[in-house]
Amino acid sequence: MNKPLFQQLQNVQRKIESSARKSGQDPTVIQLIAVSKGVSTDLIREAYDAGQRDFGENYAQEMKEKAALLHDLEIRWHFIGHLQRNKVKLVAPITTSIVIDSMKTAVAIDLFRNSMVRVCAALSCCPPVLVLLQSPYTTTTTTVNTLSRYDFGEFVVEYA
Repeated sequence: MNKPLFQQLQNVQRKIESSARKSGQDPTVIQLIAVSKGVSTDLIREAYDAGQRDFGENYAQEMKEKAALLHDLEIRWHFIGHLQRNKVKLVAPITTSIVIDSMKTAVAIDLFRNSMVRVCAALSCCPPVLVLLQSPYTTTTTTVNTLSRYDFGEFVVEYA
């Protein structure tokens, strides 16, 4: 096992626990998702051996390939980022959650919702879809801005 990786994960967990306690939150409900985009399956396996169970990908094909190669591990996969509706069928059977960071229009939201409903019905499974909203303190342009919150609210209500 890569000792520095193990120590890094322990340090992050300690910081999460400390921050949670300072803010009066229960640290056991906070989930650390290690972003494994571009990371080898060997390194993911090392992180798993060090106790990490949740991994995030933002390329559907890469997630599918890694999940197949690491099928012997009980990894909880999370898709993070922009998910094209034609890729929903790749990640829905694998992922624990889908975190959407951008959709430009209500039409895009409708198309994505329809894809999710169709794929989930065919697979008899449906991962939750989470929406990453832009905070007034960030400058990133890939998150959903406050003007889109109404559309996403409709999406969440209708999808759920």
